[in-house]
Amino acid sequence: MKTNYEDWIEDYIEGVLPESDKERFENELKSNDDLKNKCRERTKLHELWTNAARYEATKEEVIGAIKKGKNKKRLWIRNFSIAASVIVVVSLSIVLFLNNEVEQTEKLAEDENTLQPKINLPENKASGGELQELVLLKPANDTLLNGSESIVFEWTPELKDSSAITILDVKTDSLMFKESILPNQNKFMLKENTLPPGNYFWFIQKTDKKESFTIIE
Repeated sequence: MKTNYEDWIEDYIEGVLPESDKERFENELKSNDDLKNKCRERTKLHELWTNAARYEATKEEVIGAIKKGKNKKRLWIRNFSIAASVIVVVSLSIVLFLNNEVEQTEKLAEDENTLQPKINLPENKASGGELQELVLLKPANDTLLNGSESIVFEWTPELKDSSAITILDVKTDSLMFKESILPNQNKFMLKENTLPPGNYFWFIQKTDKKESFTIIE
């Protein structure tokens, strides 16, 4: 009986696919462009839904704060407005994504590079001062990579101070790679075959902003 690999996509994205099936699925990704495109699309949709859930939790926290501080009328009105605006933006993003899904599929079939990585701007602060804001350029947004080739990590602007690039396993949150980087550096090349196939987060130390990528070979 022929395996319908599309039924495995959700379990693969969520990291619950058994190891034996995961290896078969990743081997199929190497030669099946249609499956690879669908995996990318569902990964983006999964990310949108996850963000929506986080914003919904933020709304609940704001409502709880409102109940405890009814005497602070101006504060709770402002917080509620911010939470409501965020929820509207996320909802609109989901609707736009679903409406354009067919068009994106056609473009992906013509050129795998059509979908550009989404750039996330760090907003975190360390104790004792504000961190340098970085934009993680690549790899980003669940990029699929070949482990037998070197991988270039790039960010902007150049670092003001020394730091380290860190790579974690998504499923176990364990440290897979760490290397120091120098001031005025804005890219780093990871040698081929350093990481096994799997899903990973990467970030620059002293910031909490992460980007993800997947090694399929």
